[in-house]
Amino acid sequence: VEVCEAGLKFEANNKEILKELTIAQEKLDVKRQEQKKIDAEKAKTMLQESKGKRALTKACDDRGVRLGECVYGGAVQGGQSQDAYIDDEAALHWPVLFLYDEFDQSDYFQDTHELATVQGCLDMLFDKESPPPEWDPE
Repeated sequence: VEVCEAGLKFEANNKEILKELTIAQEKLDVKRQEQKKIDAEKAKTMLQESKGKRALTKACDDRGVRLGECVYGGAVQGGQSQDAYIDDEAALHWPVLFLYDEFDQSDYFQDTHELATVQGCLDMLFDKESPPPEWDPE
């Protein structure tokens, strides 16, 4: 567009330059429209994320839950850490990490419902029907 406009300063009625200018402006308009769509999609996504975070904060406040800094963020399961979230039924979900320091082992639940108990999680991990973990046969 700039090149065509510069050319028209020298030859204002040049049909070839006018034709190229029209084509360039149409292409520029298409690109601008595409960028507007991309920007609108990004804004929509950011708004949804913001709403989700506000809902999570409100749900935690309502329940008296304080979420602290994620200490083990990328260090669990190859960096597959899951953030806390609130589901469609207004139930909180968050990751739970069990550490067994004396054995240098851990277990990680990516998605734990707020009504789940520690005992319930441990019952799943150490099922009486299954053999004990090899790192702690007792």
